[in-house]
Amino acid sequence: MSARCLGAATLISTGVLCAGCVTEVRPRSPMVNRPAQRTHLNVEPVALPGEPIAAPATNAATLSSHIRVALQPIGEIAFDGQTLPVLSPDGKFIATQVGPTPSWATILGEEGAPLASTHIERYELTETGPRSLGDLDVPVGTLLSRHANPNGFIVRLRAADVEQRRAASWLSGAMQELPGDAGVDNAGVFSPDHGARVELTEDGRLELVMTEADRGAQRRMIASDATPFISYQVLAPLQDPISLPLSDTSEQQWPPGFLFFHPGAERMAIYVFATTDIVLLEKNSIAGAWFVDGDRWGVFLTTPEGLQFQALGVDSRGVIVVGSAARVLNEAWVPRSTSDPEHPYVLIGPGKSRDMLQLMWMMPVSE
Repeated sequence: MSARCLGAATLISTGVLCAGCVTEVRPRSPMVNRPAQRTHLNVEPVALPGEPIAAPATNAATLSSHIRVALQPIGEIAFDGQTLPVLSPDGKFIATQVGPTPSWATILGEEGAPLASTHIERYELTETGPRSLGDLDVPVGTLLSRHANPNGFIVRLRAADVEQRRAASWLSGAMQELPGDAGVDNAGVFSPDHGARVELTEDGRLELVMTEADRGAQRRMIASDATPFISYQVLAPLQDPISLPLSDTSEQQWPPGFLFFHPGAERMAIYVFATTDIVLLEKNSIAGAWFVDGDRWGVFLTTPEGLQFQALGVDSRGVIVVGSAARVLNEAWVPRSTSDPEHPYVLIGPGKSRDMLQLMWMMPVSE
């Protein structure tokens, strides 16, 4: 089975949803195994690493993934048919890459690759729909990065096979050059105490490297016989830094682990900070966002079968276990968490044409 492409091209066609509708979901019953829906992009198979990749889930059956959500459509924005937009941490602004789809050689920064001919558009997300803030004044060859903060977002500029990074303001579009090489989006900051990067060795070993303030760097091999394209996919479904809905009752500021795409297992997974275990999530999941409500944790997951939810728990040994997945929506929306308690999630899905995306707010509803 081949690893799945994690660009927006993996999204499945979706129908019209009503404003303010509420859906209630419970874990589905066991299903007969059947071939997973494939995307139109195929990549080479990735060998599983020889070491254990998941902690045992001994009491997962006792976890309930029951959840209810309210939905509110925002509107549509354009994109290049491949690159997911970047959202501000508070969910109020979004930047999108528009134009002809860049080649993978261009996205990966390969030597001699053609320059991208895309441009970057900025929007404010309002109750009346996305409000255009104008195009970003950037030269040919500019690509949208995964990184953003409350003030702006980062783009990658390439000229003469040299890449640079620049920060762009959400409101004004003003640009500021940043130090260092842009490279590919293979690193990010998860929290003040945790960071992550992906390293590909010459012999094809792909390692997830977690940097933690209290124990230094921790390395875990997540695939063998990998390629730069496979390496790119590990962090592609994420956005740096991680945003979480604010909760007055939650005593834990950050989730218990790092959410990423595991190319060897072909699904989303969690690197657990406390134990350094890797816990696998729902089969064929390709993107995700954390959920927190008091002391209850879970993950919203994008799968070919739709947007799903998995609850997390901790067993008597302190090992994280996951419950059965519950389907939230029948369409494969990509969730992005925000720090806005009124709009804690923005969902990204396919629009009416290949070069358009739908946006929707999602709010978990209390029982």
